[in-house]
Amino acid sequence: MVARCLGLVARRRGGGPSPARRQKQHHPDPQTRQTARDFRKNVAQAVFPLPLASPPAETSSTAVQVSFLIDTDLLFFLERKRVPSKLVRWLARRDSDLFVSVVSVAELEYGLRQAPSTHRADLAAWLKETRQKFLPVTEQLTEAVLVRWKGLLADLKRRNHTMTCEDSLIAATALFHGHTLATHNQRHFEPAGVQIIDPLL
Repeated sequence: MVARCLGLVARRRGGGPSPARRQKQHHPDPQTRQTARDFRKNVAQAVFPLPLASPPAETSSTAVQVSFLIDTDLLFFLERKRVPSKLVRWLARRDSDLFVSVVSVAELEYGLRQAPSTHRADLAAWLKETRQKFLPVTEQLTEAVLVRWKGLLADLKRRNHTMTCEDSLIAATALFHGHTLATHNQRHFEPAGVQIIDPLL
C-alpha cells in the first residue's frame, strides 16, 4: 500500500471532514534544530524582502521551540510574482525552524511537468533554486515516518475519516517530527489532529 500511495503523490489533494484528537509527537534532536535554524535565516533573507526579527531570549530552561512544516500550497504562493504580504511578514518574523516535506517537493515537480511550455523554463529555474534553498530542511519519508503514517491511516479508518495520500503523508511527517503545519488548507488536515497555523489569516 505504501508504494501505491507514494505513486499518487503527484495528484491534486482533496479535503477532509471534522477535526480529530491530537497525536503524540516526536521531537527532532537539538543538532537538527540548530542546523535548520541557521538555514532558515538564509532562506528568509534570500526569498523574502523583509528583515528578520531578532530571536527572543529564552527566559526559562523549559522554553519550547516551535517548528513549522510548510505545506505545498504555501510553496506555490512563493512562486507568484506577487507573494501575499501576510505570508511574507509571517515568514520573516519566524524565529523558529522552517521545514518542507519531500512530498511537497514532488508535487512542485509534477506541477512543473504539467505547466504550459511557455512557462516551464521560468518554473524550472524557480524550482531548482527552491530545492537548493530548502534541501537542508527537507523532511524525507523515512521508515519511522511511514510507520507513523500507517498509524494515522488506521486511526482515520477507525473514525471513518479520509485524507488524500499526499495530505496524510505530510500530516504524518508533521506529527512524527513535532512540527506545526503551516497551510492555507486547514480543513484538509484537520482529520489528522495535527497542530495547524494559517499564515494568511
